Amino acid sequence: MNFSVILSGGVNQGSNNRGYMAGATVRKMINDKVYVESDIAFASSDNVQRTKFMSYESAAGAPGGGTLAAKPASASKVSSDDVNTAVNGAGVTGVVKTQDISYNLSYAQVTPGIGVKVMKRMSIGMGPDFQKMLVDNRPATSTVDRDNIQVAPSFDVGFVGKTEFAFTNRFKAAVAYRKGINGVINPSDKFIDRDYLQFQMKCTIFN
Repeated sequence: MNFSVILSGGVNQGSNNRGYMAGATVRKMINDKVYVESDIAFASSDNVQRTKFMSYESAAGAPGGGTLAAKPASASKVSSDDVNTAVNGAGVTGVVKTQDISYNLSYAQVTPGIGVKVMKRMSIGMGPDFQKMLVDNRPATSTVDRDNIQVAPSFDVGFVGKTEFAFTNRFKAAVAYRKGINGVINPSDKFIDRDYLQFQMKCTIFN
């Protein structure tokens, strides 16, 4: 029975997020092929949240007709095609539009797992993944659409499956896929599932 301590770093890409991680893994061999391990890491995630806002423009024929009010400073992308409804006032029309807001979140990550060596230099593994938000930088809730907005969870739960290849006894590369299960735990559709593909480099410092 032997223990290994492995330093790791990686980048990840998903449909709603991208970022990087840095951490360490403690691994124990159960026999020549099977091992158990636990990752402890810092994870940074750049996310995109689609929300709604109210924009105002003068009605046609009114002074300044057709001029759109300034976009909110927090909007990174606003689509003029995403018009949902309009409310006519005295010479002013309020239009509900959508915007994509980019923001960064930091998580403390713990990933216990079990793995099997399927070849001399290749192994596969899986396990649950728990991530706790360190600083809440999520955008403020939309005043136009409070019910349908989806946000990143403060406590994020998922499952990870990965494949690891050893170049030498010290250096390894791994590809992992994380599937978030917040929608299963909380079926209210309130939280974003942070699914992503991750590429890692690993270095064994103690064996």
